[in-house]
Amino acid sequence: MHQQDKCQSSRSLTEIQEKQFLHSGFAKLENAFPARAVAEETCAILWRESGCDPINPATWTRPVVRIGDCAQEPFRKAANTPALHAAFYQLVGAGRWIPRESLGGFPIRFPHRGDPGDTGWHADDRNARQLERPTADERRSPQIDIRLRKRNH
Repeated sequence: MHQQDKCQSSRSLTEIQEKQFLHSGFAKLENAFPARAVAEETCAILWRESGCDPINPATWTRPVVRIGDCAQEPFRKAANTPALHAAFYQLVGAGRWIPRESLGGFPIRFPHRGDPGDTGWHADDRNARQLERPTADERRSPQIDIRLRKRNH
């Protein structure tokens, strides 16, 4: 059986996840990422490319290090899991998307008092308020909570 046939014959998202994606533009797909070993490989590559040592903060001399396009095998594995492919097929259909060959660039941020040069141009919506039934005005306006929070990571 070809990969395309496998993806078309399996469902990766529940009906609720599919509806959430259509409503909100995202859906959480549990266990979509490959084995921990792939994560460790990607981290090792990013640390090597950064020129910094993960256990020596003295090497973290800049507020942000930008790593260019990452197309090494672990990144391709991370972007092309069977669960992700099945979800893509389920959401957009066969022949309507292209598997990723890379994961693009990575800004790696370090605790630093210096200006990273990109402050204020990006808003992280990870903690945005989710609305059960948004009004028309709420759908047209941003729902990002920009108050500072202590993050647990």
